[in-house]
This record gives sequence, C-alpha cells and structure tokens, in this order.
Amino acid sequence: MKNLRLEQSFSGHQIVMISCGILAFAAITFNKLTANGWNWTSLVMALPFFLITVALVGVLFLQNGFTARSNNRIARSWFWFGIPIRMKTINADKYPVISVLRMGKKQKLAWTVAANPDLSVSYSSYDITSLNEKHTKKERLIILKNQRNAENAIAFILNHSNLREEIYSPDFS
Repeated sequence: MKNLRLEQSFSGHQIVMISCGILAFAAITFNKLTANGWNWTSLVMALPFFLITVALVGVLFLQNGFTARSNNRIARSWFWFGIPIRMKTINADKYPVISVLRMGKKQKLAWTVAANPDLSVSYSSYDITSLNEKHTKKERLIILKNQRNAENAIAFILNHSNLREEIYSPDFS
C-alpha cells in the first residue's frame, strides 16, 4: 500500500478554535486532579478528560491524502501521525473520470476581531473531483489549497488506478 499525504485537514483558524477546546479540557483535567489531591479517585475522574485532550491534540495533526490499494483501487485517506485511520474507496465504475476544479473561496473568520466581525480570507482551492462519463454527476474527493499538491495528487491517482483525467465539460444532451 502506497500513501500520499498532502495537507492538513484544518485551516489555521480551525486549529486555533480546536486549540481553545484543548486548553479547556486540559484545565478541567488539571482541576479534577488537584481538587481532591493526587489520589486514585481524582486520577480516575480525570482520565476521561485526559483521553479527550490527547484525542483533540491528535485531531490537530490530521492530514488528507490518498492510498493506493490493490487491483488499481484508490482510496481517499485521513492520516493521523502518518498512519491512515480512515479510508473511503473511490468508485471507479460509477465515476471513471477525474478532474481538478479551481475555485475561488472565502472563509469567514468568526470571533477573531470584535471591531471587524465580518473579517474573511479569500483563497483559491483546487477540488479534486471524480465525474461520470458525461460529467453530469460529480463527487468531490478532496479540497486542496496548494496547486502543487493538486498536481501531485492527480499524478498519484493516475499512476495507481484506472481513472483518467479530463477537463470538466458537462454534456447535458
């Protein structure tokens, strides 16, 4: 099995918000440990909060990518510290074509600045999409912010599957 790790799953703003949750759970864990002293009861009470904190820290490091499976099958994967933890196989029978769609997007940055509550960031994204033969049905596989990563992903998919790349041009006839 070959893996291609591309980008982090979360944007910088989302990482900040998750980090706030991590700090809250870490504070609750420390409070549970110190409330009754450092005895076994407090350790047992703090254990679920500690495990949630560790899981949230792990979520910060999730990465998107692809995994080449046997028989020319490709799967979209989510990697946790380099290990694929979830895979979704691309249905090449239903969607035999792959394409990169370049989109202009805007992300609102809520709770950032009280003086400017409508602050947003504009960026270009590269949506790798699988299409049917007529390009009338599509399924988004992954959204990337870097063009080079999109090119690497397309090359990886084409090398390890029977999918073919085409320019998106729907035929509604």
